[in-house]
Amino acid sequence: MRVTHQKTVPAKVRVEARRKAELTHGSCSLVDQALVAIGRWIVDGRYTPGQTLPTEHEICRELGIGRNAIREAIKMLVSKGLVRTVRRLGMIVKPRAEWNMLDPALLSWTLANPEIRETLLEDLASLRQIIEPEVAALAAERASTVDILRIYEAFEDMEAHGNDFELAVEADIVFHKRLFDGAHHQLLSSIVPAFALLLRSDLEIAFHTGNFIAGLEHHRRVMEAIHRRDSEEARAQMRLLVQKNVKDLGGVSARRHRPRRVARRRK
Repeated sequence: MRVTHQKTVPAKVRVEARRKAELTHGSCSLVDQALVAIGRWIVDGRYTPGQTLPTEHEICRELGIGRNAIREAIKMLVSKGLVRTVRRLGMIVKPRAEWNMLDPALLSWTLANPEIRETLLEDLASLRQIIEPEVAALAAERASTVDILRIYEAFEDMEAHGNDFELAVEADIVFHKRLFDGAHHQLLSSIVPAFALLLRSDLEIAFHTGNFIAGLEHHRRVMEAIHRRDSEEARAQMRLLVQKNVKDLGGVSARRHRPRRVARRRK
């Protein structure tokens, strides 16, 4: 009988392969859990800029998650600009100005915090005023026939699902994505994932306050201006659409902060 000799795999390679397999299969969700937990600690202010995070061992003990998953999560937090690692000092929270606020995960953690959510939505409103009118103007100039047909399809979905919360919001987001697609601008396209996440929160408020149906006509005017290749009109109509949204959000914020009246008891 012929005996075949297999090459011996170095222990270090086997350990590394096993570690990657664990992170890819069984404990990929553990990396996500660690990422969200530590990220929320930072965003929610448990650890503020300049402060040092607990050691890996301490985080492992608090979260009940293995060190390999914690290390992977920390690498991801570094890439998002939330922390930096310093030899002998540990993991230090970076200033907010250095956070990658267009990172979808970071945005979702911020939106989940009621204390800072409103400020972020206000920043979104001003960002939309800066960006979306120009996106509409570019779409009027650059969109192909197929691009315009896709914008029309998205608008038709908005009309068809105007009374269905999930479908209406999704159709509205697709409409705005189609505008970015039609603009054919690489750098603007790169912010679409983050923009869509922020827009979803914005649109949820509009739907629940009854302003979704009222906004359909503004969307129609933007779409028709793009179809006519009228960039100035597309820009102007998008500016009006965003201004209406800002006004609607302002009304919601005012009602939220209005002191509640205490009913007087009749004698």
